[in-house]
Amino acid sequence: MSNLKLLIPLIIASLITWVSPTYADETLSLLGTWKATGDLPNGGTNESTLTITKEDDKFKGSAISDDGKERELVRFTTEGLKVTFEVDVESNGETGVLRIKAEQSEEGNLAGKWYLIDSSGEERAVESWGAIRITEPDAA
Repeated sequence: MSNLKLLIPLIIASLITWVSPTYADETLSLLGTWKATGDLPNGGTNESTLTITKEDDKFKGSAISDDGKERELVRFTTEGLKVTFEVDVESNGETGVLRIKAEQSEEGNLAGKWYLIDSSGEERAVESWGAIRITEPDAA
């Protein structure tokens, strides 16, 4: 019986470790340069390079798409390991917002979806999106 009493804490510790996420560092880390890929509604993909910095405790950034256009990343919000940010877009005289919602699954990896929202607030497209950090913050 005394051996069983010794085993119970080990079993509980093992279960806690097994149930806990494998990603040990639960701090959202956005700073640096990222290679992002978004699926397109037509089945293709779009790649862009994101640079994210922090100024006065606020995230800011820019994206250079594979067509060479640079756009500002705005309206960052974070909660735990989740981030949302937006890019104001214009095409053929129409304005809208490209909203990215992602979660950090492990250090240097973001996965989620992008949403295209028109000027009336209607969601026009939703597709998968992901990014991998290619430059650490200290080297950015």
